[in-house]
Amino acid sequence: MAALVLRLYFLQVMSGEVYAEMASESITREKSILAPRGNIYDRDGRLLVKSIPVSAVAVEPYLVAGDENTIQMLSDSLEMPVEDIKKKLDESNVSYLESVILKIDIDPSTMIYLKEYGSRLPGVEVIDIFLREYKYDYLASHILGYTGEIDPYRLSQEKYRNYVGGDQIGLTGIEEFYEYQLSGEKGKIVYEVDPEGKVVWRLTQEDVPDVKFYWINGIQRLPNGNTVVGNWFIHQRRSDSTPFFEVTPDKKVVWKMTMHQRMVDPVGIQMLDVTDATRR
Repeated sequence: MAALVLRLYFLQVMSGEVYAEMASESITREKSILAPRGNIYDRDGRLLVKSIPVSAVAVEPYLVAGDENTIQMLSDSLEMPVEDIKKKLDESNVSYLESVILKIDIDPSTMIYLKEYGSRLPGVEVIDIFLREYKYDYLASHILGYTGEIDPYRLSQEKYRNYVGGDQIGLTGIEEFYEYQLSGEKGKIVYEVDPEGKVVWRLTQEDVPDVKFYWINGIQRLPNGNTVVGNWFIHQRRSDSTPFFEVTPDKKVVWKMTMHQRMVDPVGIQMLDVTDATRR
C-alpha cells in the first residue's frame, strides 16, 4: 500500500509538470487521401465511365467507437440507426487515426450541420470521395461492371491487403478485372495538430515531389524542429523507394535514404543520437 501511495505521489507531484507539458504538445499524424478512379474509354477514345466527386462523412473508428454522444449525433443527422453505425465501426480494419466512410452523397444541409458542430464531433469530418458515372446508363453494364464498397470477405483476401473499410472497388466486369489499373493510388498527408485538434502543420506529396509517399509508418520530431518520416513501401522494392527522410519545418528535404539491393524491407526508424526527440 505504501508503495502504491509513493508511486501516485511521484506521478502526480514529482512528474506532474512533465506530463502536463507532454499533454500541451502538438501531435503529429498521418492520413490517406482518396484518389479518383480511372476513366474507361472504348477503342475509339469515347468516354464510357468517369469518376465524379461527392461529399461523404468519414470517421476515425478509434476515436468514435466509444463515444456514445458522437454516435447519437451522427445517427440523428445522417438518419442511420445507431446499431448500423456501431457495426460499421466494429468491422473496420483501419489503423489508428485512419478513417472509414460512414455515408456518401450527403445533402448540403447535413454537410453544413456537421461542419458547424465539428468541435463537438471529434474524429468526424466531411470529405470528397469519387463515385462512378456511366455515360450510357445500363448499356453494356454486364461488360463494364460496377463498383461498390469493399466487404469484410474481400478485406480478408491477400489481393486486397492494401484496402481498408469504406474503400470503393470494382465488383464485376471490367471494373473488377482491371481493379489494379483503375483504382488509383491514395495520397498521404503528414500533419500536426494542437491539443484542440487544429491543424498547425502538414506535409503532402506535393511538398516533397522527390520522395514518393507510400505508407507512413513512423514520425519523429527532432529537437531542432525537423521531422524524420518512415515511409514503408509495402514490399514494393523499387528504384524510387525512399524508406526514410528528414524535412525542415518549411518542408525542405535535409536527407533521404534510398534502398540498397541487399537491404531488408525496413518498417520503422528511431533516431538515437538526439535528445528530447518525440516519436509518434
